[in-house]
Amino acid sequence: MKKNLWFVFVALAMVAIFTVAGCKPTTPTTPTPTPTATPAPTVAPDTACPKVVSTVVSKIYDYGVDGKPILGAFKIVITFDEPIESDCVENPDNWTITVSNSGRQTKELDATPYEVTIDGKKLIVKATVEEEVTYSAVYIGATSGSATKDNVPFYGLICNTADADDYADGGLTNPPGTVVISSSPAAPTVADVVKWELNGCFIYDELGNGCCTFSGSDCCLEPVCETCVEECPLGSSTCQ
Repeated sequence: MKKNLWFVFVALAMVAIFTVAGCKPTTPTTPTPTPTATPAPTVAPDTACPKVVSTVVSKIYDYGVDGKPILGAFKIVITFDEPIESDCVENPDNWTITVSNSGRQTKELDATPYEVTIDGKKLIVKATVEEEVTYSAVYIGATSGSATKDNVPFYGLICNTADADDYADGGLTNPPGTVVISSSPAAPTVADVVKWELNGCFIYDELGNGCCTFSGSDCCLEPVCETCVEECPLGSSTCQ
C-alpha cells in the first residue's frame, strides 16, 4: 500500500512540473521585414541639339598677322546652353552677318567674318564692317557754297555717341569765315544692331546631338548689355 502511494505522489509531482512549464507565457517572435529596393528614377536620354541662350556684340581692337590694325573689327560672343563642337564654323561661307541702323545712309550692311573660335559653351566670331558714306555741307558767310565728299569709308560699329559723332564728321572743313547751315549725314541716335545666321554647318554637343541652323542678334550699345532691343538709344547709362 505504501509503495502504491509513493508512485501516486511521484506521478502527481511530474504532472505539476509539466503543468507549470506549459503555462509559462511566451513572446511570439516578429519576423524582420525584408527591405524593398527603391527603383532608380528613369532619366530620359539627351537627344536635343545645343541651343543659343545669348548673343553679345562689342567693338574690338584687333591686329592682323602683319601687325597692322584690322579696321572696323568687332566681336560676336554666342553662348549655348552646353559645350559645343563643330568642324565647319570657320568657313565664312556658312555665315550671314548684317549690321543695320536707321540713322546710317546705308540702312543695312553686310559684315565679313575673319576668325571663329569655340571655347566651351561659347562661339566667338570676329568680323569687320565698312560703309561708303557721301558727305555734304552747305556754307554761308564770307564765301558761301557747298562741298561734297563721295565714298568716304566709315569703319566699324556705332555703339556710343562718340561713334555717332565720328560718323557725322566726314572730314569736311569749313572755309574761313563761314558757318555750316546744313550737312549730311546727321549723327545717328541709335546703336547698330548686328544679326547673324549660321546655315549648313553642324554644331553638336558631347553626345553628338546637333543641328545645322542657328541665329541671333544684339545691339552694340555701350555699356555692353546682355539683352537689348532694336533701335537702342545712344547715350543711355542703363541697359534696355
